[in-house]
Amino acid sequence: MNDSVDMMTAYGPRGGALDLFYCQDTEILMEGPAGTGKTRAVLEKAHLCAMKYPGARVLLLRQTRESMTESVLVTFEQHVVPEGSPILNGPKRQGRQNYIYPNGSQVTVGAFKASGKDQRAKIMSTEYDLICIFEATEVGEADYEQALTRLRNGVIPYQQAICDCNPDGRMHWLNLRAATTMVTRILSRHPDNPTLHDGDDWTRTGASYMGKLARL
Repeated sequence: MNDSVDMMTAYGPRGGALDLFYCQDTEILMEGPAGTGKTRAVLEKAHLCAMKYPGARVLLLRQTRESMTESVLVTFEQHVVPEGSPILNGPKRQGRQNYIYPNGSQVTVGAFKASGKDQRAKIMSTEYDLICIFEATEVGEADYEQALTRLRNGVIPYQQAICDCNPDGRMHWLNLRAATTMVTRILSRHPDNPTLHDGDDWTRTGASYMGKLARL
C-alpha cells in the first residue's frame, strides 16, 4: 500500500476517465458506483476544454442549485482548479454563476430546478460546446433533451453532453437510451480514482475506503 497524497497532485486520467478524455461522441453516460472519481474526471475534462479552446462555453448542471454548490463545485474548486487561479476570483460558490477564463472561455453553473424562471430561461437559451450533467438519474429525459438543443456553440471541434451517475434500474431512461447507438457508455471503477489508487496500488485512503466497502 502506498501513502500517496490525494489533493492537488497533477491529474492523470486512467481507465474510464482516460476513455472520457479521448471520446468525442455527442452523448456520453459516465457510469459507476460512488467513489470511482467520475465527477472529478468530468470536471477535469471540462476545465481542460475551457483552457484549450479560447471562447469555449461549458455548462455544469445538476437537478438543484443547492446540490451543485455543495458537491460538484467543491470538487471543482478544491481538486480541479489550481490554487490561486484567476477563474476563482469573484463570488463565492453560493453566489457563483460563471467561472471566466483569461482566454475568454466560460464555465456556467446551473440547475434544472433553478430558483427563478428567468435564471433557468437565461441558462437554457444560451449555446454551449460542452454540457456536464451530474447525478443524471435525478433528471427527467425531457429536461435532458432540452439541454441537448443548446449544444451548438461550435468553438470546441465536437459538441458533447456528459451524464454522470451511479447505476439505477435497468428500465431507467438513461439505461434505455444507452442501450441504443445514441449514447456511449463509459464505465468508471475505483482504481480510476487517483485519490484511492495511484496506478500501482491503493493509497492509504483507498485501502481504508475499499475496506469499508468490503464490510458492507
